[in-house]
Amino acid sequence: MPPAVTAAVIAVIGIGLAPVGWDMASKDWGLALATFAIAVAVAVATRGMVKLIPVLIAVVAGYLISAIVGKVDFSGVASAPWFGLPAFVTPTFSVEAISLIVPVVVMLVAENLGHVKAISAYMDRDLTPEVGSAFMGDAVATFVSALGGGTGQTTYAENIGVMSITKVFAIRPLQVAAATAILLGLVPKFGALVSSIPVPVMGGISFMLFGLIAGTSSKVISTAREDWGSLDNFGVFGISVALCTAMVARGTQIQLGPVALDAIGASTFAALLLNLAIVVLKKLSPVAEQPVEEAVADTAPAAATGS
Repeated sequence: MPPAVTAAVIAVIGIGLAPVGWDMASKDWGLALATFAIAVAVAVATRGMVKLIPVLIAVVAGYLISAIVGKVDFSGVASAPWFGLPAFVTPTFSVEAISLIVPVVVMLVAENLGHVKAISAYMDRDLTPEVGSAFMGDAVATFVSALGGGTGQTTYAENIGVMSITKVFAIRPLQVAAATAILLGLVPKFGALVSSIPVPVMGGISFMLFGLIAGTSSKVISTAREDWGSLDNFGVFGISVALCTAMVARGTQIQLGPVALDAIGASTFAALLLNLAIVVLKKLSPVAEQPVEEAVADTAPAAATGS
C-alpha cells in the first residue's frame, strides 16, 4: 500500500467519523464548543505537564461546567456498586455471521495500516516493520476477548488523535494505562461516572480528534517522495476522499451482497482497488511509462556491456 493509499485511508477515517462527533456536539453546541475551546487553548497556550493532557483537562472542565448548569445525571453513579465483574458468556459459531464479518477484516487491515502510518508521521519514524506485530496484536486481543463474549479489539482513531496532541508514543505509559483501565473496569461506579459525561462534551473533543486524524494525511503526503500530480498518487487519494465526502454528505451506504459498506469502508476499498488496477494496467501495457528507478535498472546491464 503506497503513500497515496495510506494517506487516503487516514483522511477518510477522519472525514467518515466527523459526522459522529457532529451529531454528539449538536445536542448542545454551547457545551461542545466550550470543551473544544478549552482543549485547543490548553494544547497551544500552555507548557509542561499541562500541555500533555489537554483532552483530559477539557473533558473534566466540560463535565464541571455541565454539572454547574445542571446537565449531569448522577443517579447512575449513586446506584452503581463499587465492585463488580463483567458478564462473561461463551462464544458461539455461526457461518452466516462469519461470512458477514470476514469482508470487513479487509477494511480493518487497511484502516489499521493507516493508523500505523499516522503514528509514523507523528513520530517522524518508519514503523512499517512493526505492522505485522500490530495486526497480530489486534488478532490475539480479539480472540481472547471473544472467548468471554467481548467485542472485537482494534486500533482507534480517537487514541491516535490523543497521541498526536500529547506527543507521548512510548509503550510504558500505554501499558500502565491498559492495566489501570482493567482495574477500573472492576469498579462499576467509575464506569457509571464516565457514562454520566454529557454527550456534547465528548462530541466537542471527538470532533477535534477526528479532524486531527484527517489532517494527518497531509503529513503522509508531505513526507512521501512521490509525484502527487499523477493519477497513480493524487488521483487515488483524491478520488477516495471525494467518494467518502459524497457518501457522508448523502448519508448513504454501498451494499455488496449481505455486506453494507459505510463511507470509510467503501472509500478504503476504493483506494485499494483503484491502486491495484493502476499497478496491473501499467504492468500489462506495453506503452506505459516505467518509473524512473525501473528504467535505470533496465538500462544498467546494457550500459555495462557496452562499456
